[in-house]
Amino acid sequence: MIGSALRQSEEALAAKVSSRLPDQVTARMWSLIAAADDDPGGLDGGPDGPQAAASGNEPAEVAGPEVWAAVKSDAGNVSLNTCKSERRKLDWIRAVGLPRGLFADIAPKIVAGWRVRAAVESPSHLRNDHSGEVRWTLMAAYLCCREREITDALIELLIATVHRINARAEAKTRDQFVSDIARKVTGKENILYSIVAASAEKPRASSRRWVPSPSPGGTGLDVLNGVSALSASDAWAVGSTGTKTLILHWNGASWTRVPSPSPAGGVGSNLSAVSAPSASDAWAAGSYFTSSGESKTLILRWNGAAWTVVASPNPGGTTGTALLAVSALSASNVWAVGTTASSGPVPKTLILHWNGTSWTRS
Repeated sequence: MIGSALRQSEEALAAKVSSRLPDQVTARMWSLIAAADDDPGGLDGGPDGPQAAASGNEPAEVAGPEVWAAVKSDAGNVSLNTCKSERRKLDWIRAVGLPRGLFADIAPKIVAGWRVRAAVESPSHLRNDHSGEVRWTLMAAYLCCREREITDALIELLIATVHRINARAEAKTRDQFVSDIARKVTGKENILYSIVAASAEKPRASSRRWVPSPSPGGTGLDVLNGVSALSASDAWAVGSTGTKTLILHWNGASWTRVPSPSPAGGVGSNLSAVSAPSASDAWAAGSYFTSSGESKTLILRWNGAAWTVVASPNPGGTTGTALLAVSALSASNVWAVGTTASSGPVPKTLILHWNGTSWTRS
C-alpha cells in the first residue's frame, strides 16, 4: 500500500513537471538517448568515448549518440582543453532549452533523488522502462543539476588554469632571463641559474647568515635600532640595554660591546641611529628621559678612542623630544632629525646641525 502511494505521488509529480516541458524540449532530450549505447566506448576517454564527444565540434542542436555519456562524464585534468570540453557540455545542456523555474515548487531533495536515478540508469532503461512523463522528469532533473555542477566545476577549472598559466609564464621568464644574462657573462650559466632558481623557489628567504651579538642586559630588554658600516671590518650598531645606551662594534670577526655613556640625571636612555664618516669619527643620536618625565635629545660622539656625550639643543617647554636619525658627512657637517612637542601635544619636526663646533637647531 505504501509503495503504491509513493508511486502514485511520483507519477503525479512527474506529470506536473512533464506538463511544463514543450514538445521541442522533450524531442531534444529524446535525441540524447535515442541512439545512445549503454557502453559508449568505455568511460576512459577512448577515441569513440564520451570525452572524445565532448572534445568535438560545438553542436548547434543536441545530437549524437554519445552526447548523453559526455554530459555524464567527469572533467579531465586541469587544462585549457578541459575548460573547452566542460563549456561544450554546458552548451549541449542549454541547447535542450529547459524552462526556467521548472522545479521551483519541487522539494530539492526530490529533485536530487531524480538526478541520482537518471545518473545510474542506462540509456536503454530510460528509453524502455519508464512512461514518457517519468522519463522526461528524470532527464530534466539530471540536466538541471548537471548544469549547476558543470558551471561550478568550470569556474574552478578556469581559476586553476589561470594559476597554471601564470606559473608557467613566470618559469619561462626566469629561464629567459638566465639565458640572456648567460650569453653576456660567459661561464656563469650554472651560478646564475642557481641564484635565480633559489630566488624563485624561496623569494622571501635570506642569503645572510646569523652573526652572534652580545646582549649585556640578560633581561630581554636589549634592543638595536641602527647600524652604520664603513667596511667589512668596521661597523657600529646602537640601541639600548635596560635603561642605558648600548653600542656594539664589528671588527671583521665578531661584535663586541663598547662602553657608552648615559647622560647625568637620565633615568632611561636610548640610541636610535648611528653614522660613521671615518674610523676615528662617528655619531650616535637618540633620546633620554629625566626624572621629571621629560624626553630630551641625546647625541654621542666617537673620537677614535671613546664615546662621549655632546651637548645638543632641546626646544623650550618640551615634553616629548627625540632624535630618530643622524647622517655625518664630515667632521664639520652632521645632521640629526627627530620630533618635538614643544608647543603642544601635536609633535613637530626637529632638525639639528653640527658645524664642527656645536649643535644648533635648523
